[in-house]
Amino acid sequence: MIKFLVIFSPIIQNELVIIMGQQVKQEILNRINKSKYFSILFDCTPDVSHQEQLTEIIRYVHIVNGEVSIEESFIDFIISHEKTGSGLADEISSKLKEDGLNIMDCRGQGFDNGANMAGVHNGVQAHIISKNDLAMFVPCAAHSLNLIGVHAAQTSPTIITFFGVIQKLFTYFSGSTSRWEKIKNVLKITLKSHCETRWSTKKQAVSVLKNNIKGVYEVLEKLSEDSKLNNDTKIGAKHLLYQVNLKFLCLLNLWYIVLNQIDYVNIALQTKNQTIDVAVKMLNGLIKSIQEIRENGFKKCLSEAKDMAKSLNITSEFTNKRTSVESKDTENKFRAQCYEALDSILSSLCWRFEKMSQIASDFNFLSELYSEIENFKYQAPLLMAKFENATQLDILKHIHQYSLKGLYPNLEVALRIFLTIPVTTASCEMSFSKLKIIKNYLRSTISQNRLTGMAILSIEKDIGKTTSFDDVIDQFASIKSRKVPL
Repeated sequence: MIKFLVIFSPIIQNELVIIMGQQVKQEILNRINKSKYFSILFDCTPDVSHQEQLTEIIRYVHIVNGEVSIEESFIDFIISHEKTGSGLADEISSKLKEDGLNIMDCRGQGFDNGANMAGVHNGVQAHIISKNDLAMFVPCAAHSLNLIGVHAAQTSPTIITFFGVIQKLFTYFSGSTSRWEKIKNVLKITLKSHCETRWSTKKQAVSVLKNNIKGVYEVLEKLSEDSKLNNDTKIGAKHLLYQVNLKFLCLLNLWYIVLNQIDYVNIALQTKNQTIDVAVKMLNGLIKSIQEIRENGFKKCLSEAKDMAKSLNITSEFTNKRTSVESKDTENKFRAQCYEALDSILSSLCWRFEKMSQIASDFNFLSELYSEIENFKYQAPLLMAKFENATQLDILKHIHQYSLKGLYPNLEVALRIFLTIPVTTASCEMSFSKLKIIKNYLRSTISQNRLTGMAILSIEKDIGKTTSFDDVIDQFASIKSRKVPL
């Protein structure tokens, strides 16, 4: 068998990438127009060449052969020159028109919590609503949860110090290859860093330390007593040992529980097929779990911390450094600070997700229509097992599975609109990850058309796999055709 190796020039490569990207993009736009109703998700980030990239994601309900799925499809990266809400809104409106999407069919908007995007009076969402008052704005649930956590971690100096010590532990061990090797020999998993703006990193850092605190403490003890080591290493270890006290251990237990609860919901909210009704139920469940932690969690965490302190041979009582009295007031003040952080989470959960709860409430009429389907169960006994446990997506799937759209046209449309409303802008963040991979410091001069073509082929690879290469070749040939004189 003879094999041929075909090498394309950079120009030919670009043309093929752009053509294939345009075909995938056109297929997505055709699906959106067929669905009719859609929601828009936009977000900005600077790229490696210091250009502001505006990512365009469209959320819609895709129905084919009776199968129903919620899609959040990447459309484009756009170089943005605007910073104000009005300017960005104009760019978004122009882009939708260029893509052949009617802004009057838009039923939802998803942005982060920045003032220029989410501002009530002059944000992008306000300007879009002025053009189409049916385009409901939903603040990104993931960003909102992150802000809730960030604010809770700054409610008191004690809480701030706690997270500071966790970061110092990571910095201390990662700052030296020998220290890092010592901690790796003791722990099955390495210590994690965390940052202020990504709440999920705090969960990872706290979880690792919570499960390995005894090993970390023992390594610090050995480093502080090793006469062969330099003074910086020994003093640094002693300083960290001093800060691992009863308060620290209690907070380690408390935040471990709280962060796991928040992180579970946060991950679930970021799935592209997440719906408003399910998201609200999960958030209500999170509120109940935080309330339970507030009512009963502190006592349990303190008890565990005292047992842990005894095993580490450190004091298991609260003491006030400025007085010689082992003060009950110290414990009470500490408890109050913990309650303050938990109260901050609870109050923020209520008001930050008020809009989402209101939207879910506005669509409660959908539940009232379940009785109509229940009356049809004699004609379709396998339609649904239990109506009371069904989600809006389940109902829509069964309507199309059993070809009931003609019987329930209004219900079908209402369900599609409801499922179109976004929950988070996680898809925008995922597209930024691709942006950083494609346009890195080695490819900082990549053209915008090639960037978008490569991004859409990578992000929407499932659609790309269905692309006909014959069509690509035909289009390429028509572009490259030349008139030859006879």
